[in-house]
Amino acid sequence: MCSKPSLSGKYKAAFLLPKGTNKTLGEDGWMFESDDYLPMEIKSYLVNELRLTLLESYLGINAYINDNMKMSVINDEKGHIENISFQLYKNSLNTLLSVFQAREVALDSELFVPEREMSQ
Repeated sequence: MCSKPSLSGKYKAAFLLPKGTNKTLGEDGWMFESDDYLPMEIKSYLVNELRLTLLESYLGINAYINDNMKMSVINDEKGHIENISFQLYKNSLNTLLSVFQAREVALDSELFVPEREMSQ
């Protein structure tokens, strides 16, 4: 029987957003506004490169995991990808940065890591 990885403890948050997205920290967390979407192929690229497996799908969100991270793909009612959020455990931020920079993903999107933004 195959068991799902258990992710617990402290993690870093990161978000993959369309370039130029307006970011606002509110009472309920980060809110994002953009007229653009992420390219559809980004999901399969990240799933393959990060070796993620589908955990669950609910209310327009597809959640994937591996041993060190959880990725949630947020879709609108038409199935367009609005943003992708990450819960990063251990040193998985470095892995995500490498995968993000390795392809032309960075041309259409930005990787927003609130912890890094707040420390600058």
